Amino acid sequence: MSGTRRLDVQVYYSVISRGNESVYSSSETVAVETTASFVKMVQIPYYLVPGVYSVQVSIKYDGQAVPATSHFPFTVYHVMNVNGINE
Repeated sequence: MSGTRRLDVQVYYSVISRGNESVYSSSETVAVETTASFVKMVQIPYYLVPGVYSVQVSIKYDGQAVPATSHFPFTVYHVMNVNGINE
């Protein structure tokens, strides 16, 4: 690829509770030159109580003045099967 260079970025993932407590976090390095997009699947902790949480993703790389950050809410529900057993 002419005119492009590899740029490794650090991607940070967090799941935040309504009380602003981090209940999950991880990070990974992604090569931007070779990855235009990707999907990250995260298994949230089984012990989360029902409620509203937020996923936050931040991307940082060398020379960056301000990290790129995005977040969105999701809801955890308590699910029972037809026999009344928790799933």
